[in-house]
Amino acid sequence: KIYMGISRLFLKEFLEICIFSKDTNIKKNETAKILFLGDQSIRVNTNQINNAAKFLKSKKNKNLYLFDRLRKATLHDFFPTDIRSKLIIKTLDINGKPDLNVDITRKKSLNESGLLIGSISHFIDIGTLEHVINPYKALCNISDLIKKGGLISHLSPCSSYLNHGYYCISPQLLHDFYLSKGFKILRFRTLSYIGNYDTKYSLCFNLNYNHDVEMKGLKSTLRGRHFKDFLDSLLRRVFLRLCRETYISFTAIKLPTNTKSNFTLYQKQYE
Repeated sequence: KIYMGISRLFLKEFLEICIFSKDTNIKKNETAKILFLGDQSIRVNTNQINNAAKFLKSKKNKNLYLFDRLRKATLHDFFPTDIRSKLIIKTLDINGKPDLNVDITRKKSLNESGLLIGSISHFIDIGTLEHVINPYKALCNISDLIKKGGLISHLSPCSSYLNHGYYCISPQLLHDFYLSKGFKILRFRTLSYIGNYDTKYSLCFNLNYNHDVEMKGLKSTLRGRHFKDFLDSLLRRVFLRLCRETYISFTAIKLPTNTKSNFTLYQKQYE
């Protein structure tokens, strides 16, 4: 069985997520702790990363030797070259061979493993949250681990094939939860694909996600003359029905302590 991991299909999206780590304002002589949820399989090489980088703001590495171009990538290879030396990257999982064999839903176990409240600069979940039996507990612990000014990124399925994990992750869950915890959303989009994770000719359709628009509906959006939002929402509904899976790509930043959130979860049962 092949899990999503870090594959060719979402490589560009994953690189964009890693670029956000530059926004954690890493100071001179300091390091940034990056924590991945899940012992991810990496199914791309550095040459594929280098080719994907030409579409992004980060520069390609022109000094890759032949061995480097063909070797399997490490997690450090996905981050901008100018901050790699300042990153401490670890993985967390209860399966496989992660750096930390810990259950994300158990706060005591997290503390015992050395993961303290407010210690993580960028927490990255690539297709793992849907496999956690208690996503709400996981999200609460993730929120606590992230330091002020730190980042959270999720790439999770909101529509999937049969028996992919325990849950599909609703965009409303991420939107409402993180706003209630004092985060500011930096980017929200959906990715629908035809094909599979590793096929060269798979198609992936990326659309910006506006939660307020989705809650109001198409008619209200059209009446308000928000034509771009209307088109994105309409296409997303089509892709949700035609494509194999649709993922949410979500990144938010934890605001300073003195910033209070007036947002409460809309669906009160989560409290």
